[in-house]
Amino acid sequence: KHQGKPVYLEGEWNFYPYQLILPGQSQGESMMPLSVPGTWNQKLGTGLGYGTYRLRIPSPNGPLKDKIFGLKVHDMATAFTIYWNGKKIAETGVVAKHKEEAKPSYLFHLVPLIWNQGENELIIHVSNFHHDKGGMWEPPLFGEWEALQKLYLRDIASSLFLAGAVFIIALYHLGLYYWRRIDRGNLLFGLAAIVLSIRTLVTGERYIFNEYESVLTWDICLRIEYFTFYLSPYLFFAFFKAFYPRYYPNWMTWSLLTPTIIFLGLLFFSSTTFFTSTNPFFNIVLLYGIIIILQGVFRAVWNREEGSILFSMGISVMAIATLIDILNAYQILFSIEAIPVGIFLFILIQSLTLSRKFSRTFSEVETLSKRLLAMDKLKDEFLANTSHELKTPLNGIIGIAESMFDGIGGSLNGEQRQNIGMIISSGKRLASLVDDILDFSKMKNRDLNLELRSINLQQVTDLVIVISRPLFL
Repeated sequence: KHQGKPVYLEGEWNFYPYQLILPGQSQGESMMPLSVPGTWNQKLGTGLGYGTYRLRIPSPNGPLKDKIFGLKVHDMATAFTIYWNGKKIAETGVVAKHKEEAKPSYLFHLVPLIWNQGENELIIHVSNFHHDKGGMWEPPLFGEWEALQKLYLRDIASSLFLAGAVFIIALYHLGLYYWRRIDRGNLLFGLAAIVLSIRTLVTGERYIFNEYESVLTWDICLRIEYFTFYLSPYLFFAFFKAFYPRYYPNWMTWSLLTPTIIFLGLLFFSSTTFFTSTNPFFNIVLLYGIIIILQGVFRAVWNREEGSILFSMGISVMAIATLIDILNAYQILFSIEAIPVGIFLFILIQSLTLSRKFSRTFSEVETLSKRLLAMDKLKDEFLANTSHELKTPLNGIIGIAESMFDGIGGSLNGEQRQNIGMIISSGKRLASLVDDILDFSKMKNRDLNLELRSINLQQVTDLVIVISRPLFL
């Protein structure tokens, strides 16, 4: 029917609760139909337990009968073993009837299949003692072997590309914050982008689980996944608050930060079974965070704040992607994982918004710089003109005072000579300051010639004492 194209084996499977039926054994008495994708929680009343999934697949006819088919199996909750026509072909974790013997794992498998004539039997043992939900929450992907391999390589390449692109953008904004600490928006955006980059690697193709689970353990990898889940809403809220603080009062901050801290505490100090069971409650917190972020952004759009339209587009895309994944998590909807697409579009739109803001800021700085240079030029011209205007009366004052000192108007007593001497000294000192201003203008224009010569320190000291004497008498 699908001509070898990959297709998910979704629909009703035969399920045998609390039985691990091996190939060739009788089917048991408690068989029930169970929808895949889905969990067995509603059927068994709990997510903890074990069981057997069975499906019969007819062998292909026509030109497809000589083709090699394969099976791509994503993670299940939380350990599984696969049998094809009586032969074990894949195993992830350790399937067991008791928690002490079971070992969880999210490693995926891509295995080729050998057809038998007629019907072929696919049996999957699943056990779960470490997660709130149990069962086959993602259906196996079945199809022609080469097509499956190409699809896998495309998916893993897309996941790594997205994570790498988001991480580079995060480093860029953290670098901007490092050089300009006053702008907290860059810091918050960089941290949020790093969290989203890590989340891309622990969900979807679960690259971190497949590559590092043997080193970090499944428990730590799962806690990293939920850490990014719990932290994301508050980081986004803080990022938007940094841009539009008047739309996000402090009570909103604490109303979102408090449950975030509580759930992070549960993440670090409770078992995986317990904190995964709190997902419905955190989803309420997540929806609340989305609502208060959206209200602030839409109010900013209404008031025509700078960059608010692009911000509203980005957060709307992210909100829609989040809602789709929540529906997927509760098996209300089964579609592609929307969060990676939402992350990419959100980061792209927000980067455009910040780039636009920086561009406008840079243009304003350029304009101000030109104005400051023009004003600086006017200041230099004013000083030069004023200095020339000051020197003319100063030279006249000094000349008249020197003539009086020399006795042109009659003889002077000692006190009069001293006072006129102070006028001459002060006038020359003021003339020297005017010359210094002119020299400063010449120095800015690189037109100053220095003349080095020795000075009499005693004369300079005596002059300072004479000028300063009225101040302390």
